Amino acid sequence: MLTSIPIPSSTLLATAAILSTHATVDLAREAADKVALAMLKCAPEAMSTVKGIVTAGVAGERERREAFLDMMRPSAEAKEGIEQWRTGKGADWIAWKRNAVRSKL
Repeated sequence: MLTSIPIPSSTLLATAAILSTHATVDLAREAADKVALAMLKCAPEAMSTVKGIVTAGVAGERERREAFLDMMRPSAEAKEGIEQWRTGKGADWIAWKRNAVRSKL
C-alpha cells in the first residue's frame, strides 16, 4: 500500500516486509546476491505454492483449502526433489526446468 507516512526500517523488519537493512549499497548488493543464490536451490513450483499459501493465509477458508490441496498434489517437481534429496545432492532446478520445457516442445 502506498502511503505518505514515513515507515521506519525497524517496523518493516519487525513485520517481515523487508529481509534486512544495510549500511552501504555494496552490502545491500551482497545480501541480494546471497538471496538470489539461495533461491536457485528452491524448486520453482514449490516457491510459487508457498507464495499462494501465504496469500491464502489472509484469505477465506476455501482459498486456504485449495492452497493446501495444491501443495499436497504429486508433481514431477516433487518427484525430482525427493530423488535428489535421497541421493544427497541438491537439485539443479534450472537444468530441470529447461528439460521440462524442452520435453513439452
